[in-house]
Amino acid sequence: RETALAHLKSSAKLMRMCFVPALCYIICICLEYLLSKCLSKLELPETVTQFYVRMLKIFISKHQNLSSVQSEEMQLDKHKLAIFGLCDLAFKGLKDKKIVFYVGDISEQVKEFASMSGLMLVFDVKKIDSGQETGYAF
Repeated sequence: RETALAHLKSSAKLMRMCFVPALCYIICICLEYLLSKCLSKLELPETVTQFYVRMLKIFISKHQNLSSVQSEEMQLDKHKLAIFGLCDLAFKGLKDKKIVFYVGDISEQVKEFASMSGLMLVFDVKKIDSGQETGYAF
């Protein structure tokens, strides 16, 4: 805990990021995971991008019970197209101000990866005409 606080205090950029609850949550999860691994040569992320990439690796490794950094890198490379698909979907969602996506919005590869990694929620959306459709959200 002290190491995580020291790392945060040593970087004004990280401290500013912690004012945004979602970013603070990502930073805390990453630091907890990295510090619990007790890596001998610990290189902690320092930028938002580094934390996002690290968070993605953590989600993949936690859901697939991976232990080594090399395995994380191989999984990241293996799912590169699905990750790009998720990035594209997130960008389209921001551009179109859309937070719920439907089956037609997401390719099968992206749906499979998102459910495997826990990066998207899957839920039922009730329609006005009393129909029901599957919805996805980050």
